[in-house]
Amino acid sequence: MTGAVLDKNNANSPWYILGTGTQYHSVQDHLKVKLAYEINPTVRATYTLGIWQAQTDGRSESDLRDASGKAIYSGN
Repeated sequence: MTGAVLDKNNANSPWYILGTGTQYHSVQDHLKVKLAYEINPTVRATYTLGIWQAQTDGRSESDLRDASGKAIYSGN
């Protein structure tokens, strides 16, 4: 098995980094449309439409690899 990295934690004690606990990938999309129509010089009709969408994936990532280079996770 390879991939573990020896480092120090925030208390300056040695520990092995085995991968990421949670790695996030986020995508946000938004669309906004404004329409206005002037009925006469003193009256105006307006309409605003907004759409917002967000997708987030969170997963762990192992840096540990077996002899063939395949990632090793807990339980496999």
